[in-house]
Amino acid sequence: MTRTAPPHSRIRQATIRFALVLLAGLPGFLPPVAAQEHRAGPYVFEGVSRVVVVPDVHGAHRELIGLLEAATIIDSAGAWIGGTTHLVSLGDLMDRGTDTRRVLDLFMRLEREAEAAGGQVHVLLGNHEVMNLSRELEYVARAEYDSWRDLETAEQRSLAKQRVATVPAGEAAFDERFPPGYFGRAAALSPDGHYGRWLLSRPVAVNIDGTLFVHGGLPPLLAETDLTPLNQLAAEALGLYARSFAELESAGVLDGDVAFAERASVARTRLGVAKPDDSTRESLERTIEALEAAAGSPVLGPAGPLWYRGSALCNPVREIDIAAAALQKLGARRAVVGHSVVTDGRVRTRLDGRVTLLDTGMLQSAYAGRPSALVITAAGDAIVQTGEGSETAQPEPEPRRVGARPGRLDDDALEQLLAYGEVVGEQQVPGGVEVTLRSGALQVRALVLAARGWQRDIAAYQLDRALGLEMIPVTVAREFRGRPAALQFRPERASTLRQLEGGIRSNWCQVADQMPLLLALDELLNNPVRNRDSVLVAADDGRLIAVGHAAAFGTSSGRLAHVERQPWHIGAEFGRRLRNLTATGLEARLGPWLTPAQVSALLRRRDDLLQNRLQEAQKTNRARNATLSETWIAANSQGTISSTLVIGR
Repeated sequence: MTRTAPPHSRIRQATIRFALVLLAGLPGFLPPVAAQEHRAGPYVFEGVSRVVVVPDVHGAHRELIGLLEAATIIDSAGAWIGGTTHLVSLGDLMDRGTDTRRVLDLFMRLEREAEAAGGQVHVLLGNHEVMNLSRELEYVARAEYDSWRDLETAEQRSLAKQRVATVPAGEAAFDERFPPGYFGRAAALSPDGHYGRWLLSRPVAVNIDGTLFVHGGLPPLLAETDLTPLNQLAAEALGLYARSFAELESAGVLDGDVAFAERASVARTRLGVAKPDDSTRESLERTIEALEAAAGSPVLGPAGPLWYRGSALCNPVREIDIAAAALQKLGARRAVVGHSVVTDGRVRTRLDGRVTLLDTGMLQSAYAGRPSALVITAAGDAIVQTGEGSETAQPEPEPRRVGARPGRLDDDALEQLLAYGEVVGEQQVPGGVEVTLRSGALQVRALVLAARGWQRDIAAYQLDRALGLEMIPVTVAREFRGRPAALQFRPERASTLRQLEGGIRSNWCQVADQMPLLLALDELLNNPVRNRDSVLVAADDGRLIAVGHAAAFGTSSGRLAHVERQPWHIGAEFGRRLRNLTATGLEARLGPWLTPAQVSALLRRRDDLLQNRLQEAQKTNRARNATLSETWIAANSQGTISSTLVIGR
């Protein structure tokens, strides 16, 4: 399932609505979960000698056992030998694989054994636990249902046939839609079931010695709360939803066959058809309201920490501001997350070390990855542990990869390939000539920039690298047909805004969120022309890619009309990076491509940006940038943007 984050302006409305429903005392209210105390209080733990963290298991029981043995958490018989170690699961124990029940049983047993030995097991909720407790079952492997058959009775199946409103015709069709074990699994994962009760008591996040552990990422929402209300709100919302669903299912007005987004409307329709007595109808109407309210909980929704992928995928300059605010609020210096699979199979850090991406695809049948864990010592050192043995190095920073598909060449390797690779083909394309380059088994495409101003495209790329902005693809100098020119990497699976025709699909990296960075880049470069052909959107994650800078680096002091069109601000991290630009450093990077006057003008524009565009207050910055709308695309759907650019989502 793909969920995309709603605009930030809706988060507070959803929070208020959910709180009002709870205060109204609707059925299904779940009291706050009683959290364990360990020196520092609920959900915060200090003085822990050793932490072992495992990411998304997805039913990969065999791989999990091997990983826990390698990390000396369990012995060959599966018993706890971790002593006072804290074992953290980042969630997503469920779905895709076939051994979910064995994985749940293992963690439930280790939780008891660890406590007896002075250690602890922290199983955090992932989005797939939330989906299963909400009866969203599209990722359950069909073969998994068989492992729950012993919990299912003939009476359960018989009652289900009578109750389910979308029963297919015939016994075989019913069994095809609801395999044996389906209803036993549903009962076990219900709010009163053995596994459901346990999962409903799991937290969303914990802080151990300054490291925050959470499934998905660090959305803006985390800068507005503390761990205790965060975990309590998640527990209340999930419990409310699960109990409301169970009540509506028991009444015959809802079943797991109904799509998540349609459940409230379907339940109301069926309630109208059933025409129960007034008292029953009124009670069920309130239950439907409770279901709707719980479904809108921001903590469990796409803008919450279980689904958010911005920390793993989106522009690092913007995400650093968001992550820093969340970590500061929650009293942590770094976070470890799962959810977003690192496609090269290696544990990586992002956002200047603030976030560690641990999910390397443990379920090999689904991800072709490998099991990885993170071992954090009392000194705070983080070492990667695999099922085959321990790696001595700490996780490596994620490499820069602008426009390349996940797992492909990074920008350093691309620079070498574009500069020295063999040209094996060329073709005429809109905008010039495209060449194909090869080095060994590697092959990429690049656009030849031979017209006047190609040096400025190289300078723009070099400046982007100096800032770490990651918006301009690799651009290097190379002769073409005996004349000096530049080659620019052609981003893979990316479309220009003109090609998208205003129909930008929703993605984790929203266009509007990135536009202030693009405007800042244009102002810094003094780039007077920005049109729908010079802004690309990556299909994999929605990251913006900027090209077409042959007219940039003017020395005039005049303002750019498209930059001035709407108010916008840059964040604290971009401001810090701008301050780190020095005349000496820029001369070294840009000197071969720009004149001294152009470099001096660039520094003056840098100072102007810092004075007039830097907004330190993150909340104010988010509020201002949230006002940027789809006006830009709509207003320019008939032609180039040029000097009338209005930036928007």
